[in-house]
Amino acid sequence: MRKFFLLSATTLLSAVVSAQTVARMDDLKPEQKSMAVSLKLTGELTTTGNSDYRQLRDLCFQMRSVDLSEAQSTAIPNNEFPSRNQLEQITLPTAAKSIGSQAFFACDKLGKITIPAGVESIGAAAFSGCTALEEITIKGNPQIGEYAFARLAGLKTVRVDSKVPPKADATAFYGLNRKNVKLIVPTGSEKLYRKAAGWSLFFADAKEKYQVSYPPYCLVPFPAELRLQKGADLKVKTAWNIIAADGLANEATQARRVLTERIGNIVNSRKRGTQITLALDNSLTDDEAYTLAVDAKGVTAKGKTARGVFYALMTLDQLLRGNGSTECADAIPALFISDKPRTHVRELMVDPARTFIPFEDLKAFVPEMARYKLNAMHLHLVDDQAWRIEIKKYPQLTAQASSRWGQDDIQMPYKGYYTQEQMRELVKLGAEYHVDIVPEIEMPGHEVAAISVFPELTCHQRQVPVRTTCGVSNELLCPGNDFTYEFLGNVFKEIVDIFPSKYIHLGGDEAGNPALDCWTDCPKCQALKQKLGIQTTDRSENWRLQGCLFDRLIERLRER
Repeated sequence: MRKFFLLSATTLLSAVVSAQTVARMDDLKPEQKSMAVSLKLTGELTTTGNSDYRQLRDLCFQMRSVDLSEAQSTAIPNNEFPSRNQLEQITLPTAAKSIGSQAFFACDKLGKITIPAGVESIGAAAFSGCTALEEITIKGNPQIGEYAFARLAGLKTVRVDSKVPPKADATAFYGLNRKNVKLIVPTGSEKLYRKAAGWSLFFADAKEKYQVSYPPYCLVPFPAELRLQKGADLKVKTAWNIIAADGLANEATQARRVLTERIGNIVNSRKRGTQITLALDNSLTDDEAYTLAVDAKGVTAKGKTARGVFYALMTLDQLLRGNGSTECADAIPALFISDKPRTHVRELMVDPARTFIPFEDLKAFVPEMARYKLNAMHLHLVDDQAWRIEIKKYPQLTAQASSRWGQDDIQMPYKGYYTQEQMRELVKLGAEYHVDIVPEIEMPGHEVAAISVFPELTCHQRQVPVRTTCGVSNELLCPGNDFTYEFLGNVFKEIVDIFPSKYIHLGGDEAGNPALDCWTDCPKCQALKQKLGIQTTDRSENWRLQGCLFDRLIERLRER
């Protein structure tokens, strides 16, 4: 494996790294794509299948500058360059008519962008999160979707050539810092822009009353019951006083965080100002149930448990954000919400096995999950392509199987793993947000990363490299081998010590459907089948072997 990596690196380093001009991506060799830093395309670009855009996005992982000005392309596809942290400059096709949603989402080194005159639409969140974007020039009059230019912390200048304001969603420039951004429009058009939706945000003297006029539009998921009440609105931009019952210290901290993030550094602990009361209510019928009452005097959040109170705060957070055109609403109408979940396990599946997710980025999932009341992060830590969790009994797993070169036709390095201390930190963070961390150790299939280190885990003890392609491998853990159970027992002994979740996911997929040959041809597996009295020969017996393996491991887990 190491020798292969060195040969690949040498090949890539010898590739051309200077600016290249080609008609289409197929004109470049694989190593040229992986080492391309500056590229100009001039041909007719494809947008479906293994398209020019797909190759540009996935294969040119070091790309800093892309010139498409002469390319024959009318559409930038959805999700074309999301989170391309290397991309500093993009020149869009002169012929472009549309820019897809999230096309350049979170390209946080992109400095300037010019929207060609022929562009008719800019999709939702097309440039959202491009925090280094300083200058936007809009040549024509496109329709601008929601959050298209949201959260551009570095934005300084927006220049629009059209005398008539482009139709823009109210959230198009969400998070705009009015003091730091200058809007330049044709002489005589300022009055029109001042009154236009989306553009009025640029004018410091714009006096648009902002409140949550229709709360159901603000809430995801929709609560079981919501009633608007008679009475004055709650004015939220003031000092707040947090009162929390015993056992709700964490929720008081979360309330302070929510109010500070939305309203600013004006939350205090004095007994004056708008009051938010956090309380437990044993009359509620579900551990995650809550009620939220808002009137002109303040907010009362009650839950059957602390978790319920926390979800009431997440609902309040969404109300404070309103329709998202500002960081915080001016007011919330009087209302009452009663809510409980329809399902008690609401997971987000996160897979750092194929493409490693840096630890700080992984942690950032937790508060966003909680915002929408997801309560479990399903963490896929093991697969054919990598082993991502430190096991102290077997340090070779992360030393040798946490890195590889390439994935299918993508020639780039993939490496990284999580220490046990990092995972304990993630578990602690999850507890603060009522998010359980559910680990997955895949078995008996999708274990090539482990088999690459310990070939004795598989039936024929073949040395195989960490897998660099998708699909299903014929290398499975051997259920007739005692070392398989010794290995898994030692792994799970450490896993259960790290993760207090009542659930552990064991995988079980794609190991016999369609039936694979390794168990059929293995003498140890044949002997185990005889011992178990399995006599079928249509390969369905492999499912019974898998059941035996799982039963044996699950029994050990229950003992723990």
